[in-house]
Amino acid sequence: MAGQGDPNQDLTLIRSLLEPQLLLNVVMTRRDRDPADQARELVDLIQARPEPHGGSVLILASGGDGTFSAVAGAVIHSGIPTELEGACATILAGHGDSHIPWLICGGGGYSLRRQAAAALHGPAGGCSGRLSPEADAAAAGERDGVGALAQGAAGADPPVKRIQPQPVPVSLAIALLTVSDRRSADPSSTDPSGDALQQRLEAAGHRLQQRQLVPDNRYAIRAALSGWIADPAVQVVISSCGTGLTGRDGTPEAVAPLLDKTIEGFGELFRVLSFDTIGTSSLQSRCLAGVANGTIVFVLPGSLDAVETAWDRLIGAQLDGSTQPCNLVQLLPRLREDPRQPATDPG
Repeated sequence: MAGQGDPNQDLTLIRSLLEPQLLLNVVMTRRDRDPADQARELVDLIQARPEPHGGSVLILASGGDGTFSAVAGAVIHSGIPTELEGACATILAGHGDSHIPWLICGGGGYSLRRQAAAALHGPAGGCSGRLSPEADAAAAGERDGVGALAQGAAGADPPVKRIQPQPVPVSLAIALLTVSDRRSADPSSTDPSGDALQQRLEAAGHRLQQRQLVPDNRYAIRAALSGWIADPAVQVVISSCGTGLTGRDGTPEAVAPLLDKTIEGFGELFRVLSFDTIGTSSLQSRCLAGVANGTIVFVLPGSLDAVETAWDRLIGAQLDGSTQPCNLVQLLPRLREDPRQPATDPG
């Protein structure tokens, strides 16, 4: 159940830790339903199941204070961990009572964790009260950035080792644009750079959404890119060719006005990497990257060596959700945020 937090982020974390070991049935809160009623219905359904009916039943909740309070009220006397990774580790380790629903709360900060612990150790039906020593220690651990379990009324479980979640692989929809007067005039001509990009993105588990060839004309380039940028089915656009200094090289000028934000580090790093192979000639490359309407855009030179370097050394890793400490995949859900509204995740 998800409230005011980031349900997709929490659900991805929970699934990465528990599936395929456990079968998860996800119930989302709804605007037309009281989450407390939903929680009580779930608990009633669990308690009504005949004893032999397969396996343990767990309740995992993520969201804002209202969602947590609703679910906590339904399972108030359970032994309940309140930290996602530690709780999932406890579940997989086989600790806890298989007949008691569990609650895992996520999507909140230190204050929510304190409220969670207070609810679990305070009077039945309330979400306030003095914290027990164990709950206070758990809340302090959350405040200090240390994973901890808040021990519920059913007794303390053995300490569990904090486990690192493995990101769920994400397959992105990528469009490829080749800018070339010669190839546009002769559709039978080859496009080795475009072919190399397609092979690499598909090998990485992504999918080719569309591929197009246009002449070195900034308006033709903008027309193709604008259609993809406006299409919610396209998440990444990669263009090649037209980044040099000749009169016909105008891809950067065509693309730049379409970008909401530029990623300056991409061009800087690409030229550093190119210097190792082509020396000072790398300064003539005007490749760039940015974000437009939530779509990530890369503008590459047209040589085969250039596109291979860009994908193998930069783009491929940043389109991989497992790249640490950060990558572009994890930003995709937030690229269309309204700057006038508060961020859903202050990080």
